[in-house]
Amino acid sequence: MNNKRIKKWLLKVVAMLLVIFIVSTYFDVYEVQASNSDNIYNGVDYSAVYNKDYYYNHNPDLKRAFGYNSKLLLQHFVQAGMREGRQAKETFDVRYYRDKYPDLKNAYGSDYTKYFYHFMTNGVKERRIGYSYTKYEGIDYSLVFNKDYYLNKYPDIKRAYGDNPIELLKHFIRSGMNEGRQGIANFSMQYYRDKYIDLKRAFGNNNKAYYMHYISAGKREGRRGCSENSYNGVDYSLVYDMNYYYNNNPDVRKAFGKDADKLIQHFVQAGMNEGRRAKETFDVKYYKATYIDLRRAYGNKTKEYYLHYMRSGHKEGRQTISDSYYNGTDYSLVYDKEYYLNKYPDLQKAIGNNSQALIKHFVRTGMSEGRQASINFDVNFYKKMYPELKNYCGIDNKNYYMHYMNAGYKQGYKGTSELILNGWQEKDGKKYYYVNDKAYTGWNMIDSRKYYFDKTGALKSKIGIDVSKYQGKIDWQKVKNDGIEYAIIRIGYGDDLKEQDDPTAVYNMQECERLGIPYGVYIYSYALTEAQIDSEVAHVMRMIKGFNPKLGIFFDMEDKSLINNLTKAELNSFAYRFLNQIKNKGYIPWLYSNKYWLTTYLTSSKLQEFPLWIANYDLDDKDSPDYDKPYKMWQYTSKGSVNGIVGNVDMNVLLIE
Repeated sequence: MNNKRIKKWLLKVVAMLLVIFIVSTYFDVYEVQASNSDNIYNGVDYSAVYNKDYYYNHNPDLKRAFGYNSKLLLQHFVQAGMREGRQAKETFDVRYYRDKYPDLKNAYGSDYTKYFYHFMTNGVKERRIGYSYTKYEGIDYSLVFNKDYYLNKYPDIKRAYGDNPIELLKHFIRSGMNEGRQGIANFSMQYYRDKYIDLKRAFGNNNKAYYMHYISAGKREGRRGCSENSYNGVDYSLVYDMNYYYNNNPDVRKAFGKDADKLIQHFVQAGMNEGRRAKETFDVKYYKATYIDLRRAYGNKTKEYYLHYMRSGHKEGRQTISDSYYNGTDYSLVYDKEYYLNKYPDLQKAIGNNSQALIKHFVRTGMSEGRQASINFDVNFYKKMYPELKNYCGIDNKNYYMHYMNAGYKQGYKGTSELILNGWQEKDGKKYYYVNDKAYTGWNMIDSRKYYFDKTGALKSKIGIDVSKYQGKIDWQKVKNDGIEYAIIRIGYGDDLKEQDDPTAVYNMQECERLGIPYGVYIYSYALTEAQIDSEVAHVMRMIKGFNPKLGIFFDMEDKSLINNLTKAELNSFAYRFLNQIKNKGYIPWLYSNKYWLTTYLTSSKLQEFPLWIANYDLDDKDSPDYDKPYKMWQYTSKGSVNGIVGNVDMNVLLIE
């Protein structure tokens, strides 16, 4: 091919490419113009309130009349649709716009056209909202969906959609409901499904159906979408019970009836600040009076005491009501829980160790029956001793109890005859406890503390406490004077990091050594690897350097996070690894855990070579730990009281030879 022919061929190719470019550009421009023209009528751009596809798809009469004719559809919208209040775009609903802004409603009344034009010319600039974030395809999901709640509750959705309200609602409708996700504080699909058995039978595992039922019928039928104890996504059940609040606050009952939503709203917004009691098992006045550390922190901010108990108080085992306190009255002059429980086997069987149920029985039934509930008051003795009271008290035994509480005790009346209480005695270097000249044997509660006596009556236990930063600064001299014979001190938790040291550990060890109180130390484990176990051993060794924990080193394994991340074999292996290292370092290694863990997870026979400290509370009518394997120490309550310590403290019994 010669040069002339090549040049001619190249010119043809260039010319062809130029034609293609010009034609394609023309059509691109045409498409843009056509696209823009879909929203422009008589020179006005309606795109803020109009979308051809939306208008076409959501108005069947227009679809039949005009088909997909862009010009006719837009013309209808401008000349008629706006006046009729038709929605022409997903992100603008004229009725919502009218109702949301009273200033516009006052100005435009029922003239829908003016609302459309206002949004186009001013509303967008003023950042006014043109549609409901909870409405989609004609259905309002506001009963089960709130954009901000959904966005903040699920980080994966936040990452995927950001703050796009339409996409968030679409995700909730298309996926979230099927997945059982919660879209608003006041509706929980799981709660709704479990509460109403008729719905569960009807819908089974069709999660979305529960949301739609609540929207279409459930709310109207008075069904609840969340717990009666929840408000704005917060569960107040530790301090609130709807029925109790309703029954014990007449003014609230009169104002709101049994409207669960209004009752809890009143409690949260007003009742807590007013110090109202909303649950039988939580008395804010008692809680405030019992804990000086809380009074220092919160003063007269009453609501904070409720919130503290919800956040941490219940985890710390803080006491919320007196065992002898019922409906605002203190019955301690005539009532002692342990005495009442131990004296009447029928109550042990029927009620067990439930403090509130016991005092309730005593007040409502026991007093009228003449039951003795305290060593200090016997109603039969009182009636015989003071026959003149019959004119005042009549035949109802309860009146005699109340007389002694309200007047008799102050006037010096005797509540009972003298009891032959021999108390503690020492023989041949052994201690015994006698009542009516008879020595105690086995487990016994004396002055609210547990003791163990062998078959001969000889004491075979020592009483102790375990402490951490939650007991604050302890007056150890008062503790020793109150009969505490040993202590277990928390030195920290987890890895060998200074920020995970217990800030009171050094002080507590120093004081125990100064006063000659035998002590051991414990660490709370979070270890998920062997390396972390080794780090926890190092943590203990660093903390006790220069100290002498004679009772040994205790390994506390009971955190729920361990169950979720470790196998049973790993749990046993890690516990053994820690204890064996402590043994090799010359200290006495102890395992601490609760009965559930010891019977479910820590079951390896290898662990039985180490002495066991078991936590076992709420034993009802049982006097000893509900555990059939050997143990050396028993933590029997988290609600002990010891001089020198503000608030509750764990109480322990150490068995001795």
